[in-house]
Amino acid sequence: MEDDKDRLFVTALARGLKVLAAFRPGEASLSNQELAKRTGLPKSTVSRLTYTLTKQGYLSQDADSGFYRLGVAVLELGAAVLASYDIRHIAGPLMREFALANNVSISRPRAMAPTWCIWKPAAARPKYRCN
Repeated sequence: MEDDKDRLFVTALARGLKVLAAFRPGEASLSNQELAKRTGLPKSTVSRLTYTLTKQGYLSQDADSGFYRLGVAVLELGAAVLASYDIRHIAGPLMREFALANNVSISRPRAMAPTWCIWKPAAARPKYRCN
């Protein structure tokens, strides 16, 4: 079913999410003009959406440039998503398969560390690689 014919579809929400999705890793900030270009939305619509998203904490605006970056509320959503997954059940089988295929041991060095280490015991000098 097309979005414009779906009475349950909220176009304004979809447009706001489109603005948030326009940000890419490694970018410091974006202007309304760049957001309009990336989303295909009119600049006036983007201006209203960025204003609302800023008021709600999903964007923050640089005082000097007026450009926008993702706000803390986006990080809170991401944290909630990550917390809802048990990484051991998702990554465990893949890590085991990788370890067996590559004759390495994979472990998580600290209880809640975001880093994984790979140890290759077959080397003359055991090698560790963490990221």
